[in-house]
Amino acid sequence: MVSSTLDPDTVLDSIVSNAVRLTGTDGGSIMEYVEETDAFVVRAAYGSSPQLLDRLHNVIIRRAASLVGRAVTEARTLQVSDLAAVSRDRTWRRCSPTAGARCWRSR
Repeated sequence: MVSSTLDPDTVLDSIVSNAVRLTGTDGGSIMEYVEETDAFVVRAAYGSSPQLLDRLHNVIIRRAASLVGRAVTEARTLQVSDLAAVSRDRTWRRCSPTAGARCWRSR
């Protein structure tokens, strides 16, 4: 629950933790687009292993070379059933299914 706080980080942490709980997934993240670098950074993350969360917070996702960027550019949700079967931005290779992530979804 967010309560009465308006601190953006607290609100985003609450949103992602509740989304994970409601969907029954292992974890989730909220990304922020940084116009100056034309890339996304993880703003809030919840669940999964501490190692994966640390990796997520240190990844820069280029809009032009990622599934996240493709979802934004096409203005639609993408669901990937098998990450091993798609070409991904090299930064995502550090956050592979074996590290605890199974599906990336963005809108």
